[in-house]
Amino acid sequence: METGASAPAKEGRSAVAGSLTIGKGASPAYYTEQASRGTDYYAAGAGADKPGSEPAGIWTGDGCPDLGLEVGAEVDHKAFERIFGSHIDPRHGSRIGRAMRRRNAEAIYGDLLDAEPSATAERRAELFAQAQAMAESCRPVAFFDATFSVSKSITLLHASARAAKLAAQEAGPSAGSGRYRVAGN
Repeated sequence: METGASAPAKEGRSAVAGSLTIGKGASPAYYTEQASRGTDYYAAGAGADKPGSEPAGIWTGDGCPDLGLEVGAEVDHKAFERIFGSHIDPRHGSRIGRAMRRRNAEAIYGDLLDAEPSATAERRAELFAQAQAMAESCRPVAFFDATFSVSKSITLLHASARAAKLAAQEAGPSAGSGRYRVAGN
């Protein structure tokens, strides 16, 4: 699902500020691998704390204290994967919520064969393909991923303001680095 936020512009045109994409989360490892891999393609020159890397995630939300997580603390990758991948409390290993129901293709195929014990080899191949499709379509959703992406002009404006702030800081107080306080934060 994707939606764009737009505002009226001159002469009947609209300007898009960004888009929101919501997708089914499949593996929490995606996030931890992204954070470890780095993102040279957009963060290297933008004044990131560690050029070429994603900023560290932080724990936030009302449920953090219930899981022994400090709001505002840097995300621990192992705890993140236990919570979102296995639904396990990182403190003592107990299950969080109810178990997600997962059926693999082999189990579904066995049920389909039980319903048609005299299936021919050709029909068995069809049943196996059907079982694979059913297993894929019935995969439970562990979490949702919402990504807001601003338009390129806003990204460039922010990056240039941040670069100007860093340049002014390097030049010293006489260069007016205080003017960039808000834009670079």
